[in-house]
Amino acid sequence: GPRRTEDRALLQSLRAPLPYGLRLTLVGGRMYDGRAGFTAALGSLLAAVRGEPVLALDGSPVGGALEQCLVEGRNPASWKEFAALPDGASYEQIRARTTVLPAGLEVVAHHRYLTFRVNPSHPQEYMRVLGLTAPYYSFVLTDWNGELDGGGGSGGSGGGGGSGADVVLNHTDRLLVFARTGQLAEADRILAGLRHSGRDELSAGLLLVVTEPLRSGASDPATVAESAGIRPDQVVIVPRELQAPYRFWDLEQLPPDTVRGLLTVAKLLVTGG
Repeated sequence: GPRRTEDRALLQSLRAPLPYGLRLTLVGGRMYDGRAGFTAALGSLLAAVRGEPVLALDGSPVGGALEQCLVEGRNPASWKEFAALPDGASYEQIRARTTVLPAGLEVVAHHRYLTFRVNPSHPQEYMRVLGLTAPYYSFVLTDWNGELDGGGGSGGSGGGGGSGADVVLNHTDRLLVFARTGQLAEADRILAGLRHSGRDELSAGLLLVVTEPLRSGASDPATVAESAGIRPDQVVIVPRELQAPYRFWDLEQLPPDTVRGLLTVAKLLVTGG
């Protein structure tokens, strides 16, 4: 029927070649609000549909959230071991230090109980990881767990110094601001901080991803956009939350409307919408 034809066209659009690998950063929400699950599900979708290497990283220097997604065990390699790979490391060397989820997404996660001390060299390690992985990955998804304490940097992919948040944002192509229906005020605060810091390019291209609890009434993208001061086409409603430790990366087990929300986000990223 028409829906099946539309879905085939949508999947085909996700396979469009990219001129360069995209660096995506997901911010907002709290550790167990489902943002990490969304990161894993989106990355798994991109890896499965495109058949290309896709990487997800814990981007914040303290208390990463991605380990909660690794319910079937993890690669013992630490973030520091990953960042210490030699210059020009091969794809095989890089992949060997990741945890590979069933759909093909590769994950580099902090050890959850070993990251409560601030690592002052993390910004430099993060930049090094981006450099090592750039030749091989069509998408690198950075899950930022914590406050965006930066705000002083310029938009785009400029300079390398600054706080951890500054470094991540300075090396972000597209920003995804994650919020639950009842936490839109937090998303508004993030958006205001981006505008205040002059990150106009990131603000213009960001996506606001709003997840609906199971019993919530559906949000209207136009109303959410007006409240947030962004365009309606920057708002995507994803029904149902993607909570760890469930197998949210197993796309065949997700509800169809949740998969459709993920597909919409993926299409906007691939096509530049």
